[in-house]
Amino acid sequence: MLNYAESVNALGTVTTTGTIDYSLGNVVTATVAAAVSWSVTNPPASGKCGSFTLILTNGGTGVQTWFSGTKWPSGTAPTLTA
Repeated sequence: MLNYAESVNALGTVTTTGTIDYSLGNVVTATVAAAVSWSVTNPPASGKCGSFTLILTNGGTGVQTWFSGTKWPSGTAPTLTA
């Protein structure tokens, strides 16, 4: 049995840059107010697996630039709405 828990990291309103910090939670919420460039910090150690859920409000307000290595189903990022 694996020990898995979810912890929310509420970023509030994000403009310009958004940082998803693994050490602060694996469910990240944010309200987007402009185009945002996203990054990830403090990922799991090499050889370990990790995941997070990103919940955006107004994600289509501006262009979202995803961090290097982001992979989407069928190779296409989702279309977000304001």
